[in-house]
Amino acid sequence: MKILVYGALGRMGQTLIELLKDTTHEIIAVDVKSTSPEVYRTLEEAPLADVVVDFSHHSLLEDILLATKPHNTPLVIATTGHHETQIKALEAASNQQAIFKSANLSVSMHVMQDLLNTYTALLEDAYDIEITETHHKHKVDAPSGSAWLLAQAIQDGAHTPKTIVLDRPQRHTPRNPHEIGLTSLRGGSIVGEHTVHFYGEADSLHFTHKAYTKTVFAQGALLAAQFMVNQAPGLYTMRDLIEERRKRT
Repeated sequence: MKILVYGALGRMGQTLIELLKDTTHEIIAVDVKSTSPEVYRTLEEAPLADVVVDFSHHSLLEDILLATKPHNTPLVIATTGHHETQIKALEAASNQQAIFKSANLSVSMHVMQDLLNTYTALLEDAYDIEITETHHKHKVDAPSGSAWLLAQAIQDGAHTPKTIVLDRPQRHTPRNPHEIGLTSLRGGSIVGEHTVHFYGEADSLHFTHKAYTKTVFAQGALLAAQFMVNQAPGLYTMRDLIEERRKRT
């Protein structure tokens, strides 16, 4: 399979390429910052691929959609921070292309989402819910896309609507029982850590996911690429990939 890595010179692009070197897949590297003949600067210059994995930047989404539309090349969008107009563009493009989008490519993170979706209703009346997420000092967006995924899983599993709170330090009122507080920490070289806290009067419960290296996300990207290459047009998520893998077992 020919896998095009867009954003090949970035940290995640390099991690995916190193992973692909140990497979039989053909690597096509593309990065707008390239000054090397081994890495193409644009998708238009690069050979046709069976699937494109995007580890570039969300600002380049329109270029990716425009370049892959003529051949309806399957896409794995692994960037975060897309605004509403870009999300709508992805949805429109998915009428013709198979597009996979996930804010987190770790399979275990999505297992955590399923747990939250399943058990929040049992806990929400007796526990206050907070989410903390910690990443390296270079990460720009906060809260992380994964923190929003976890918050959404809680909201989907709850019986009572939840309010997301990002500005608690600016508030001078008691905590509402149906809030989800999101707190972001940035520092050092931490790859990623997310914890959902359920604080009760007599005990507490904590769900934590820790990424030790970026390889876990590259592994997820490869799984997504292999999953997407033969899919019909549509917008897919990690949930679709996991369900497909469940059917095999």
